[in-house]
Amino acid sequence: VMANGVSLTADGSGVYTIANITQAQTVTVEGVEQDIPSPTAAPTQIATPTPTATPTPTAMPTPTATPAPTATPAPTVTPAPTATPTPTATPAPTATPAPTADTVYNDPDRSDATIWLTGSGFAGDDLLITQELTGGSNYNALLELADGNDVLQLYEISLQSGTISTGRPMHLTFQLEDQYAGQAFTLVHKKADGTFEYLYATADADGKVKFGPLYELSPFMLVRGTLKDDLDDIPKTGDDSSPWVWWLLCGVSAAGVALLVGLGKRNGRAKNRES
Repeated sequence: VMANGVSLTADGSGVYTIANITQAQTVTVEGVEQDIPSPTAAPTQIATPTPTATPTPTAMPTPTATPAPTATPAPTVTPAPTATPTPTATPAPTATPAPTADTVYNDPDRSDATIWLTGSGFAGDDLLITQELTGGSNYNALLELADGNDVLQLYEISLQSGTISTGRPMHLTFQLEDQYAGQAFTLVHKKADGTFEYLYATADADGKVKFGPLYELSPFMLVRGTLKDDLDDIPKTGDDSSPWVWWLLCGVSAAGVALLVGLGKRNGRAKNRES
């Protein structure tokens, strides 16, 4: 192999080296097969770049309005504390008024009662207590006033409820035997202040005798006949349920007076004739 007429010696790898070649020098190689040039590779087609999109113009921002100055808030008034309402008291249930009575008897079985008290405002279930007196200061004081008359009953009379007075007039009735019908009686009452009062009445046809008005309860003495009050000989109180007795007495008295007058006139006429 020769290059430009100079023999070339291959190295161990079979490669020939041409030395001393100047720039732009033509080299003629002999003794080698002509190299067939490799086909030139078609150049890689350069992709057409995608055109860059024209950017949307940025909208101009709306200018921010200058805020109006914030008004200084009025100071909040501290509310007055709400008063705690007073709880409404639950009204007590209205008590049912206790029944009242106009008459109280000395026996729960009225048909067996021998003494009863009439008036108003007594408790409906009250009972008249008649405790017989057999001694003591009240017993002795009342007996001294009997003046020898027949004492039928001598009682400490009270109400089981403890009520002494209702503040209203009361009347006390005694059921006697009918043999006492038409007879006069005196009820001597020792009052709480220690004084005595005399009440007078006449028994009716059934033997009932009613005294009043009374205004308190305490010791009583029932006497047959008419006792005279030491302070006043005229009866102070009595029962007007039998006025016929008094009218009868008045009638008898008037008839007696008329009889006496008639007899007087007759005697006068007789004397005139004799003369």
